[in-house]
Amino acid sequence: MNAKRILACAALLLGLLSFNAPLSAAVESDVVGYTTITTTPGFNMVGVIFNGLDGKEMPLGEIVSGDFQDGDEIQVYAKNGNYQVYTYWKDSGWLNSAFEEAKAPLALGTAFWLKTPNRSVEVTLKGAVLTGEYKYESVEGLQMVALGVPKAFDLNKDLTWEGLADGDEIQIREGESYIPYTYWKDSGGWLDAGFNPADKEVPIGASVWLRTAKAGVTVIARGLNN
Repeated sequence: MNAKRILACAALLLGLLSFNAPLSAAVESDVVGYTTITTTPGFNMVGVIFNGLDGKEMPLGEIVSGDFQDGDEIQVYAKNGNYQVYTYWKDSGWLNSAFEEAKAPLALGTAFWLKTPNRSVEVTLKGAVLTGEYKYESVEGLQMVALGVPKAFDLNKDLTWEGLADGDEIQIREGESYIPYTYWKDSGGWLDAGFNPADKEVPIGASVWLRTAKAGVTVIARGLNN
């Protein structure tokens, strides 16, 4: 999944906020931004990286937009490993398996599969930008994780990890394959199969597979002003 970052709106508003201290906290949380990603044909790992205004969660139709076609799918991941599947229909939008509109709000950091069969699609993700920190707490075993901030992340430099154990793993999807990294505390953190430091960033808007030996591992992603 190739990502093109387009956050000029967010950057401008962040700049204005920094010169306007009297603005209320509510206004400071409503920094609006967007980014576009280009899917690869088939399945793409994506995440909710924007909130609604005033920190409210948004339904699917407000989170993603693009030139979708009938039969495109979004499969929303739940921590128990199950998925809520939505299918796109041009005349109705995103519908669940009962052909009901996708109205349920999705929390910041929700991970999902976006399936665009046989073609690439430019998809826009949009909403209010988190200006603080996003924190994720793991379950035991394999889980699909999105980082809740519209930035690309170096695993070793840009994220704060707490509670990792040697042998914990991350897999970053690239096309139809994965780039795996393993955590080794005494060797510098996240390493590739050749024991070199991880050199692949988590792309903006992407989710990843994380496998932890125990629950309660936390990862902290800093917002745009941190």
